[in-house]
Amino acid sequence: MKDSSITRQQKDLLYSKTAVVPFRRDRATAERIVFNWRLIGKSTQNVESMIGDAAQEVQDCLLIYKAEFEINGFNRNTLLLCKLGNNGLAKFSKIKINNIEVGQITGQKNDITFCINSNIFIPGRNEIEITKFTLPRRAWVDNGTFTEKHTNVESQPESVLRIKSFSNIGEICNIDEKSDSCVLQTTGGKFLTISFTSDHLLRLSLSETAVRHETLADKHFLCGKLPSQQYQIYSDSDSIAISNSRINIKFARSTSTFSIFDLHGNTIRENINILTCEGHSLFVWQLDAKEALFGLGENTTAGMNKRGSIEEIWLIHSFTKCDKPIPFLLSTAGYGLYLNSSFRSVFDLGAQDHSTGLVHCENENVDIFVFCQPVFKEMIKDYVSITGKSELPPKWAFGYWQSTTKKISQHEIESNLQGFNNQKIGLDVIAIDPNWQKIGLQSLEWDEGYFPDHEKFLRTLAANNLNLSLWTCPFLNQTSKLYHEAFSKGYLFRHVNGRSAKVDWWMGFDAGLIDFTNPAAVQWWSDKMSKLVSSGARVVKIDGGDTDETPPDLVSHDGMSMREIHNAYPILFAKTVYEAISNASDSRVLVWTRTGCAGIQRYPSCWGGDQAADFSGGRVLVKAAQQAGLAGISFWSKDMGGFSGAKPSIEYYVRSYQWGLFCPISRAHGPVTAPWEMGDRAKEIVYKYLDLRYRLLPTIYSYARTSVETGIPMVRSMFLEYQNDAETTNVEYQYMFGPDLLVAPVYEESDDIQYKATRQVYLPAGIWYDFWEDKLFSGAQYLSYEAELDKLPLFVRAGGIIAYGENKQRASINGGVLEIHFYTGGDGNFILYDDDGVSQKYKQGCFAKMPIELRQNTDTVAIKIGKVDGCFDNMPSEYKIKVVIHSDRIYNEVLISGDSLSDSTKCNANSLKYNFVKKHDSEIVMLLQNRQS
Repeated sequence: MKDSSITRQQKDLLYSKTAVVPFRRDRATAERIVFNWRLIGKSTQNVESMIGDAAQEVQDCLLIYKAEFEINGFNRNTLLLCKLGNNGLAKFSKIKINNIEVGQITGQKNDITFCINSNIFIPGRNEIEITKFTLPRRAWVDNGTFTEKHTNVESQPESVLRIKSFSNIGEICNIDEKSDSCVLQTTGGKFLTISFTSDHLLRLSLSETAVRHETLADKHFLCGKLPSQQYQIYSDSDSIAISNSRINIKFARSTSTFSIFDLHGNTIRENINILTCEGHSLFVWQLDAKEALFGLGENTTAGMNKRGSIEEIWLIHSFTKCDKPIPFLLSTAGYGLYLNSSFRSVFDLGAQDHSTGLVHCENENVDIFVFCQPVFKEMIKDYVSITGKSELPPKWAFGYWQSTTKKISQHEIESNLQGFNNQKIGLDVIAIDPNWQKIGLQSLEWDEGYFPDHEKFLRTLAANNLNLSLWTCPFLNQTSKLYHEAFSKGYLFRHVNGRSAKVDWWMGFDAGLIDFTNPAAVQWWSDKMSKLVSSGARVVKIDGGDTDETPPDLVSHDGMSMREIHNAYPILFAKTVYEAISNASDSRVLVWTRTGCAGIQRYPSCWGGDQAADFSGGRVLVKAAQQAGLAGISFWSKDMGGFSGAKPSIEYYVRSYQWGLFCPISRAHGPVTAPWEMGDRAKEIVYKYLDLRYRLLPTIYSYARTSVETGIPMVRSMFLEYQNDAETTNVEYQYMFGPDLLVAPVYEESDDIQYKATRQVYLPAGIWYDFWEDKLFSGAQYLSYEAELDKLPLFVRAGGIIAYGENKQRASINGGVLEIHFYTGGDGNFILYDDDGVSQKYKQGCFAKMPIELRQNTDTVAIKIGKVDGCFDNMPSEYKIKVVIHSDRIYNEVLISGDSLSDSTKCNANSLKYNFVKKHDSEIVMLLQNRQS
């Protein structure tokens, strides 16, 4: 903020000495402190353009204010609700009291509210600090020139801090035993409903009436009416105990404080409180000294272990936090929490008090699920059971996707397609971002300037067995004829004052935002989306609808506040589009989302948001992939090659592709339109990994089916797969892809001229194979691994089973020899899954599974390839299979039963490869007996 832009009075206020104002009580019910701010720091920042490499220095975008005050009247260990006015035009504000961070508020016009422990205050002088970050509005208007719109940076925050104590919900005064739940009435005028949705899952819902009303979160975060279990209740004059077959929850009548035990009497959590204050609620529990806490969506800013951090659940678009805040928490102490609310909430996980966890929700009617069991995988299964499982994407979705941030024409895409075909590179999806549409976004009509004959273009894609992805968003610029139609019919959000809302987004000013809470608007937009499918689209990429694009001062058609809708908006948007395009097609289709909250996995694919096309962006994404998996999101991807900025370096481009092709879905995006643009060296390495991706599709598709059935993600953090190994909680930049493949991306720039990198890889206990060289390593140790540019650090666990197919350059083409690799040294199981790859018939049982086993003892390896169970359209009549054994041992006898080989041989097991033909109803059993060399 420049001095010339403020009044003399404001300047005097900003640069005055600190004013010490004693505590005084307002005549209202809340405690009230008044102080003067002083500006202690400000800075500029270079803001990168969304498109290209342009950047602008933004003056005074970061402002830091401090004030001092005295306060009296609060008891120690009292939890307080604090309100510091409105965030105004700031993108975010961060608050500290006595140098302890107590909260962060994201989004313009949001109320600055936070929860603190009164112990933060000290006798005498206290200090409050607020950091406000503001940027000018920048927008890429109508697919044309990049334009700017500056907003004023406010001179200072509000100078009145209102504080009031949270209080408990009162004494339990009545018990109402219903068939599916137990309702406790309290003297504070609240009703607490307790129910059990599974053996290990407890739900506590606070409401103002005995019959709880359905909320927006119930309707869109949960997957319909949840099951309820029978329960028993025991009570005396001091306490009330409610239990199912596994869990016992015990309340103190006088305070409504409760503890949770298993039926063996072991404590799960004790002394839990639910507190309320002026429309806010607080869930309070005690943290163990050594417990680690994980989850809360894609957010990566505080590392994977969230202990000691404050995490805000408010949807934003961030290059570091990513775009899917999900209030689902997992603890190594044997429990988990899910807050079923679309309102803004904050998780304080021992930041203010290391031994106390707080969930602060900006809604008094808290609804929280407690997962009462120690196994993370089982917690995720339970979470997915209430928020919904993913649908299985079509088989072609697991092939290679080519996209670009550039405005690309029909001619360029067709030319690139010819290049892919000539060089025999696998390709399944062509993705086009906004510029497929006419100027005047959103028109949902092809731009004839870039696509002069889009019908011919669509025929070309179909002839090449390719699928099309088209971009859309929930905004309507006023230059679009759809805006005026939506405006006239009341399909857009409006301001609280009743006027039609105008929102700013990165492609336009004063745009309309579609109100997907309005059934008529949903039907209107669904009709538009159906036409995309009829015109050839098989994927709809939906973008935007977060942070300041959905400001809190909007209301829906029926008066619901955007404060309640904001976090749920991406679910409303994704659901509308997914159901529309699914109903318009007999085949499987996809919605491709950037933003999300609880339940987004139902729709079912996404990417990790927008990051810089360099290693700083890559580091964010390695963690984001794992974080998404912890929230039940399996079909995740990232922008291979990087999204934002100039053309990436060769080193980053290659490293980004390497691990991006070991993600559930693999899409290239950014300023590069095809791999050969990066030069011969990068091109050849990328081709190598694309070939490997297509050969691994039988394994990847089988992993996908397992994830759909169980909810366990394809990308698994190390501590999810090896929870009993405490060291895995410290490992953030590697993951398991399925149960058998350990992927350790090179996530830092090397200082080697040939880009050779060295990174530390943690191998859990057991035996591990270097994927490339079959070199064996013992686990329970860190390994210093040297990786040439063409080598991704990649390992297979002993006992692993990996299935390969032939690379036919299209994921949807079946047939060919199936090659199954067995990594001896441990036991393993694998279910090879297949179906027709395109239809919904798999839901009716039209699929096949082939069980495969590996068993090992000291001297013998037993391999079994079982009978095929099931059938589907165009299923192969028989399977041509090659078996490959990986081992450091030598065998002198191989016995094979079935319809093929029956001879024995002496050979090194690493070169032991047998081909045979397997019919559906046959089994192959191989017995390998070891001869020590």
